[in-house]
Amino acid sequence: MAWVVFIVVVVVLAIIYWPIALGILAVMLCAFIALLVYGHSLNKKKSSNTLTREKKNDSATLGSIYEDGPPSTIASNTYSNSAAKDESQAPKWAAGSTDSHIINNQSSAVKEHFDLVHLIQEYYKKGDYKRCEKYCLEDIDNFPSYATDLGREFGFDPNGEIPLQLVSFETLAKVYEKQARYDDAIEICDIAINYNVHDGTKGDFAGRKIRMEKLKDTPKERAQLRSVSEPENSLISRSNEIINNDFPDLDWYVAVSFGKSTSQNFFKALALAQASFKYYEFEYEGQKTYQAVFTSESNQYLHFVSLYELVSGWKSSFAVVNGKLVDRKIIGGLNYCYGDKCRSGNPTFCYGASPFTRNPFGCHRLQISAWNNPWWAFSTRQGSGRMVDKEAIRKRVHEYGRPYLSCPAFDYDGILKRLDELPDYIANETYAQFANGTLLDTDLRRLENR
Repeated sequence: MAWVVFIVVVVVLAIIYWPIALGILAVMLCAFIALLVYGHSLNKKKSSNTLTREKKNDSATLGSIYEDGPPSTIASNTYSNSAAKDESQAPKWAAGSTDSHIINNQSSAVKEHFDLVHLIQEYYKKGDYKRCEKYCLEDIDNFPSYATDLGREFGFDPNGEIPLQLVSFETLAKVYEKQARYDDAIEICDIAINYNVHDGTKGDFAGRKIRMEKLKDTPKERAQLRSVSEPENSLISRSNEIINNDFPDLDWYVAVSFGKSTSQNFFKALALAQASFKYYEFEYEGQKTYQAVFTSESNQYLHFVSLYELVSGWKSSFAVVNGKLVDRKIIGGLNYCYGDKCRSGNPTFCYGASPFTRNPFGCHRLQISAWNNPWWAFSTRQGSGRMVDKEAIRKRVHEYGRPYLSCPAFDYDGILKRLDELPDYIANETYAQFANGTLLDTDLRRLENR
């Protein structure tokens, strides 16, 4: 009601004497601007206070933090020199425990170590790899100091074998592997080996290093094909760790996991899972998870297909291939292709399930086969023959092979090798024989002199 009276007064004054109304409007505009400025200053002050509290909390927890982010090298010069001068100072310590009676009796170096372990685990779980890396590097840098204190205070020989794991080394190696920073991961493994630190797996850091070297040597194009952007999922990470600890050298596997279900097929699915290559049950956030692991052997894979068809529609189910989360579309393609190969019993199935899909590469899903874009059709006229455009074929392999990277029979390196073995140039007569079917385009030995 007051606003109505105010507006009426302004209108009347505007009619009688317009300068007064204009002045009132100007005052109102200034008041509005002042309110906006005041509100902005309050928000800025609030953000500043929040940032200050966060810094104080970090400082109180850690004692000291790198102001400019993680150091440019994996370990400081002091750490490197210490390792080089005295390899005997190589204890192994798993600082995962934060028992109060232990921490309260520790030196400042050990207390800081436990604080860092807590932050490392927290940020790794959250997927904040930048902070996780910083705290891992700091803990690794402090290793010679707190290892000696731990040995003295807990009564073990710091130069002997301790059957526990050191969180910072293992976690940082995992982070670098996820980020495809294989050189950094290899360096961490070297430092861990030098200090006699272990990660609890069968292959230990030596096996991890070998795996990183293999990934490092993977062709760039293949690495791009394999890169998958996916959110960090602690349940998936947990299931992968269980499998990798038991089978670090398994070439290929597919694992399907699911939770308790009200489906009438639950007990049937559970029975199929228990009959798999390896069966696990574990708790995650208070819920039981059932996991079945299968290998690439024909009977194993067909067993997986039977189980997956039962549980794929359940909200709790997911599948991983070699540790990578894969969606239902990818699994569907595998079941359609590799499943058919397993059912056929034909070892040359991938080179052509029929005369129509005959191909020299070992994968007719590339759609470069006898009756569907044959390889010799990727060519241009040149002189008395045709020049094969291998780069165009390579691009097609890259594009059409993407959905089948998880297939155990898909050999990307072998496909590129067989592509290189194809002739660069074919005579017109040979091209005509390919076209009319009198010469098989997969008989490479007969093409050597053509």
